[in-house]
Amino acid sequence: MESELREHHRIHLPDRPFLCNVCGMTFKQKKRLRVHHRVVHLRDKRFVCNVCGSSHINNWNLQTHMKTHTQMDAMCHNMCDQCGSMFRGRAGLAAHIRLRHSDTRQQQQQQQQQQQHQE
Repeated sequence: MESELREHHRIHLPDRPFLCNVCGMTFKQKKRLRVHHRVVHLRDKRFVCNVCGSSHINNWNLQTHMKTHTQMDAMCHNMCDQCGSMFRGRAGLAAHIRLRHSDTRQQQQQQQQQQQHQE
């Protein structure tokens, strides 16, 4: 118990003593380094949705994702116009567009700028 408390206390300190030997990121807790390495460098997302096949890094994220399948009615107004993915909130939709469609969005903006210059 005492070691768990010490481990928890570390998150309140500024130092980040745990270094990823692959990318150089640093972490306050050893367990965060282990999760980072598994997810980022090994691409291990072992929690898979049995409805759509989406994979997640932990059970909590999977359970949060599962709500999207049971709350579709509440999400309909937050749909991506590029791929049809639906989200519970505007923040989720905005993050999705930024992460999944940033290249597409940049191309659209460049095309619009070119059209404006031609006019």
